[in-house]
Amino acid sequence: MPHPLLPPDDPKRRPPTDIAALAASVDRVGKIQLIIVGLLTLALVAIPLYLWRRPRAGEDSSEPLVRPVAAVSATSADTAAPPSSAAPDAGTSGLSLSEMSVLSCHDRGTKKTAPSECDRLPAIESAFAAAIVKRAECVPQSAGGGTIQYVADVGFARTRNKIAILTPRDGRTLKSAKLASTCAAAVKKELASTSLDVPHGHERYKLAVTASYAGR
Repeated sequence: MPHPLLPPDDPKRRPPTDIAALAASVDRVGKIQLIIVGLLTLALVAIPLYLWRRPRAGEDSSEPLVRPVAAVSATSADTAAPPSSAAPDAGTSGLSLSEMSVLSCHDRGTKKTAPSECDRLPAIESAFAAAIVKRAECVPQSAGGGTIQYVADVGFARTRNKIAILTPRDGRTLKSAKLASTCAAAVKKELASTSLDVPHGHERYKLAVTASYAGR
C-alpha cells in the first residue's frame, strides 16, 4: 500500500534501466543472427565452388579442366576429315589404281565450270575406288593384264541410275572389251547402295580413275 505522503508510483518516471538492458539484449541477438546468416551464405557459396574447381579423380591437376576451344576444334577436324581419294590397298589382287580426278561438273543451263573449279566428293570417290578393288576378280590374270579407265557419272538430280559406270575405249589398254563391260557392271552393282546424301555444289559430276590389272 503506497504511503499517503508519497506520490503514486508513475511507470513513466521509472528509470530506463530495464528498457535499455532489453534493447541491448535484442541488439546482440540480432547481430548474432546476422553473423550466423552470413556464415551460412558463405558456406553455401564456397563449398560448391570448391567442389567444381577441384581436380577430378585420375586427372592431372596441372592441366586445365576445360580444353581450349582451338584444340578441340583441331582434334575434331582431324577426326572428321574426309577419306583421301587415294586408291585403297589392293593387296595381292594384282590391281593398282591411279589418283581419282574430276573430269567435269555440270548444272542445268549453258554455264560451264572448269574441272579445276569443281568441288570434290570424298565419300563417293572412296566408295568408287573401293568398289573397283572389291571387284578386281572381274579381270583374271589369264587375260594378260592391262588398264581400264572407269568413269563414274554421278547425277544428283536424276531419279534413276544415279551412278552410271563407263569404260571409255580410249582410256583402256585391256584387249577384251567384254571384260571391260563386265567389270563396269560389277562396279556399278557394288555402288548401288551408295548414299548420295553428301555435300555437293553441282547437279552432275564425272569422276575418273584408271585401274591397272597385272597379267601372267
